[in-house]
Amino acid sequence: MKLPKCGSIEVRFPNGRPSRYLYWEDLPSRRLRPDLLTGEEAERDAKELARAEQDKLGTKFHVPSWTSTRNQS
Repeated sequence: MKLPKCGSIEVRFPNGRPSRYLYWEDLPSRRLRPDLLTGEEAERDAKELARAEQDKLGTKFHVPSWTSTRNQS
């Protein structure tokens, strides 16, 4: 069974730290856990996290297109 309009975004770090996952759900009736975001919020937070890490390292590494698991039914 596929769940529509939900997924996760993985933010990877270049220094070997564990990845951070942002889970999202676009149907409010299923967004019952407080840590679930909307798809737009998850993408925004992932970009902010990647930019902050980039600034901390003082380097310009490629911010990839988002590795996102999207189930669209």
